[in-house]
Amino acid sequence: MGGLPRLIRKVKNQVSQAVYKGADRGSIRTANDLETRIRTGQNSSGSPAKAVLPTTMEQPIRRGGPDRRIRKKVNPSAGISIYATGKTASSIKSKRKAKDAWEVSSNTAKGDMIFEVNAKLGRDPIQASKPQIDIVESEILKEIDRLFK
Repeated sequence: MGGLPRLIRKVKNQVSQAVYKGADRGSIRTANDLETRIRTGQNSSGSPAKAVLPTTMEQPIRRGGPDRRIRKKVNPSAGISIYATGKTASSIKSKRKAKDAWEVSSNTAKGDMIFEVNAKLGRDPIQASKPQIDIVESEILKEIDRLFK
C-alpha cells in the first residue's frame, strides 16, 4: 500500500514542476508576442491599437519620478505622440515575481511610464487577452505531454 501514495505524490510533483516550467516558457513567449504586436501597432488581441486623441497631446504626462530624461524625449506639447515603439517595445520582458507568479512588463522607467499613461487613456497594449492565454496554455500542455512520452 505504501507504493501507490508515493507514486501519486511523485506524479503530482512532476506535473506541478511541468506546469511551472510551461508557465515560465509561456510568459517569455507572451512577452515576445506582445513586443511584436506593439511594434506593428496592434493591441494584445491583434486589432489596431486605439489612436492617441488630440487632447492627449496637450496633457502633461510627467509628474516626477526616477528618470528626468523622459520630459525631453516624450513631450506632448511638442506634438510627439505617446506610442510604445522601438526601445519601449524592446523593453518588454517576462519577470518571475514569485514561485507561481510571472509579470510581463517594461524593464525601463520610461517604458513603465509610457505604458502607464496609455493604460489610463484606454490604450493598454500589454493587457493580456485570449492569444496570450493560449500561448501560456500551449506551453504548459507541451511540458505535461513531455512527462508521459
